[in-house]
Amino acid sequence: MMLMHGPQAISRALSEQCSTLQLNFSHDNAPLKAVADALQRHYSPALQHLQLKFHWCRQLSDVSALGASLASLTALQHLQLDFSLCIQLSDVSALGASVASLTALQHLQLDFNQCRQ
Repeated sequence: MMLMHGPQAISRALSEQCSTLQLNFSHDNAPLKAVADALQRHYSPALQHLQLKFHWCRQLSDVSALGASLASLTALQHLQLDFSLCIQLSDVSALGASVASLTALQHLQLDFNQCRQ
């Protein structure tokens, strides 16, 4: 298991063929598109457990790029996404479409606690 911080951590972790990846962007304004692009660029068939925390990212409003990149993680069995207190978040439909395509998924946890939109 690897716990890292920042979008650049994705490239390193997936190049090491990690089966579990936990990234914490809480209280950060990390560009979500950069996170999504890194997930797509460095797709790893070994990745089975993914946890992304965007807790209290006040500027985060659109997760469509992340939704598109999650669809490529076909071996994913465990997915946790924390968007709690992302007060600008308004449309998460892209996540639903991606999650529906993850046929190996056994555990899904989505946290939208106190999202105002």
